Amino acid sequence: MYNTLRAPWFFGTLSSSEAESALVKAHRKRSAPGLFLVRFSTSEIGCFAVTVLEHREIKHYRITRADGKYLFGNNRFSTLEELVTKCKSALHLRTPCPGAPYGYLFASLGKSRESTLADGYVEFHSPTS
Repeated sequence: MYNTLRAPWFFGTLSSSEAESALVKAHRKRSAPGLFLVRFSTSEIGCFAVTVLEHREIKHYRITRADGKYLFGNNRFSTLEELVTKCKSALHLRTPCPGAPYGYLFASLGKSRESTLADGYVEFHSPTS
């Protein structure tokens, strides 16, 4: 989960309408093709969703979990990072939506503190303005 939280595309708990709003807002600012984010599914506990804005159309793709794997269609992946990397083309994922809420947790950490985080200990600090 550590690498997922660090990912610039992971938004955590976000409804589908909030995800759509975030993508539309980001698109207005920087008209990048294939804006996307990954979030927890709010309709199915334990699942994730990939929300992508491509050619003015927003699509939501459900990612399920089974046997410790992430499932999309007939494909199985060990991590969400692997899924995003290997499905970029098929899902038209080109640009992570800016504003991932966990980035500030890792932005100012040095290498020594990152290893502490990888061991499961997280120091929470408020984002600075």
